[in-house]
Parts: sequence; C-alpha cells; structure tokens
Amino acid sequence: MSVPPALDIRLIVCATDGSDCSRAAAQRAVALARCAGARLVGLYVVDTRAAVRLGIHYADAVGEMEAEGQRALADMGDLATASGVTFTPILAGGHPKQEILNVAAAQGADLIVVGAHGRSALERALLGSVSEHVVRHAPCDVLVVRRPSP
Repeated sequence: MSVPPALDIRLIVCATDGSDCSRAAAQRAVALARCAGARLVGLYVVDTRAAVRLGIHYADAVGEMEAEGQRALADMGDLATASGVTFTPILAGGHPKQEILNVAAAQGADLIVVGAHGRSALERALLGSVSEHVVRHAPCDVLVVRRPSP
C-alpha cells in the first residue's frame, strides 16, 4: 500500500518535556512514523532560562534538566524501537519555542508533533504556550496532541 502524496511524511520531529501530554504525543508520533515508514527525531530542549528565573543554582538545575531529557528521550526511543521506527534523539539547549522550530528546519521535518500542554500551569503562564508558538511559526505541518484522559 502506498502513501498518498498529501500524506508523504519522511521525517517527524517530536518534542517532549517528559510530561504525560508529551508521552501521549510521543506515542502518536511513533504510530505515525510506523504507518508512514518515516524516521523519528525526538527532541528535548533544556530551557536554562527557567533555572535562572526560579532562582535555582544554575549548574544543578541544568544537570537535572539534562537528566530528565535523557530519560524522556530514552522512553521515546524505546517506543520507537519496539515499533521498528528509526529514532534519533536530540538534547538541545535554548528556548523551547525557538529550538523546536530550529531543529525541525535543520532536520527537514515534514511534521512536528507536540503535546498541547507542558509540565505545569505556572510554566505556561511564564513562557506562554510552546505548542501555540510552534503552530504559528513552524516550517511544516504540526500535530498537537491533547492531554490523555484520566
């Protein structure tokens, strides 16, 4: 069975922050990659501004965020491998809104998959909606996955 040209997806970038919503997005991205025969790039952005803003010791906070990123990417990689999907993890630093767009453009993404909500309401209030920004400025189509039902 061939994929219709309108659904020709060769590379998917899926951003994660380790939240439940991000895990749901990763599951959706893996399923789409499997169906389309696409490669999957998992992206975790270490937002160093958050550590500074919250008054946490910078090096400790960055180390904790990097460790969380590695765990989230490993989980996504396990899902991808179990589904036979080629997976590449990227741990980046910077502003999540911009880094998602930068990585998608640099990788030549055909689709970006993000969760509708990040880790906390406080982060959304301070940072604005990452998913909304990505939808407005992405170089390709974007799939926003809603929070899983309880």
